[in-house]
Amino acid sequence: MYTPIDLYKAAFRGIIDESECQKLLIEVKDKLKNAGYDGSLLKTNDILLAIDDKGDIMKNSLGKPEVIICNFELILKVTEPASSQ
Repeated sequence: MYTPIDLYKAAFRGIIDESECQKLLIEVKDKLKNAGYDGSLLKTNDILLAIDDKGDIMKNSLGKPEVIICNFELILKVTEPASSQ
């Protein structure tokens, strides 16, 4: 079973370091931007990691930490995806 923890708390507790915390936040914002959304208001406490019983972070198919957005009200639709501009 996985337990959610936001990026801020994960960094504070030493599960990830601050640079990884910021990197993951930037990656989420970049993915949103490329999909036509503005995630600039998201903060580290708006993004979750999933931690298993052993304290390991759930990974995606590429072996990177799986991140979960938990505050969608801070995400705004923009007119066109960044790749179209």
